Amino acid sequence: MDCKRKIMIIGGHGKVGQYITKELQNYNLILAGRSEDKMRSFLQKENIQAEICPMDIHNIDFAKLENVGWVIVCIDQENTKLVEFCDAHEIDYMDVTANSEYIEKIQQLKLQGSSKILLGIGLAPGLTNLLAEKFVMMNSSANRINIEVILGLGEKHGEAAIQWTLDNFLKSYNHKTLGSIHPFTLKSAVHTGHKILGTCNFNFVDQHMLNLKYKEKTFTTYLGFDQPIATKAIYIVNKLRLLKFKADGNKKIKQWSTGDFRCNSNRRFR
Repeated sequence: MDCKRKIMIIGGHGKVGQYITKELQNYNLILAGRSEDKMRSFLQKENIQAEICPMDIHNIDFAKLENVGWVIVCIDQENTKLVEFCDAHEIDYMDVTANSEYIEKIQQLKLQGSSKILLGIGLAPGLTNLLAEKFVMMNSSANRINIEVILGLGEKHGEAAIQWTLDNFLKSYNHKTLGSIHPFTLKSAVHTGHKILGTCNFNFVDQHMLNLKYKEKTFTTYLGFDQPIATKAIYIVNKLRLLKFKADGNKKIKQWSTGDFRCNSNRRFR
């Protein structure tokens, strides 16, 4: 790695980004984001040396990328201007987003190929892609592959991840063989020892990436929770189109309700 060129981590102080920042703390880092105070507080708490760069991901001043050789994005974007800039200026780019619509936008670009573009770094997409490809290598005759994701309701999750998940309970999506389909309308299950955890179809982008790569195979991703009653409740109300969200004044979803089951987007599912 060329030590003269810097690594910019956009959102490197957030729930996901902080782990990446910690792992790369011995390199020449620039931490970019909207809140200087939050970035400074995080760096001081972890005793990490890095430059701080105020940046709005939706209105980037590309002059701030001078001497940057690598960009790692840990927050959601709406347009592809950043990845296009990186491609044109030989800046390697990595994005941890799970937003299928955004990844599809990038895949449709006619990039120059002057930099490395790495998408879908995380659990799903990311680890699930690797496991699915390993399964295909070991079972070449399999044509229909289900990817099962189980989330813990008591685990801490980043606010952006929770927001994305809640948003996608309401959005129909296009699947390679299923066509246009609403989430949580098809059922599957994971068998773990003596326990069976139900799952339902969900718009994780890993299935779309794999379906694009393997033309002759079909991948479908299912989501469930470690508390079966939660999965069942969401399945019932979502299939009946009764799932609704409550928003605050800033139009950010704070609470969603499925009868007696509720989820507050304040860092963890409850």
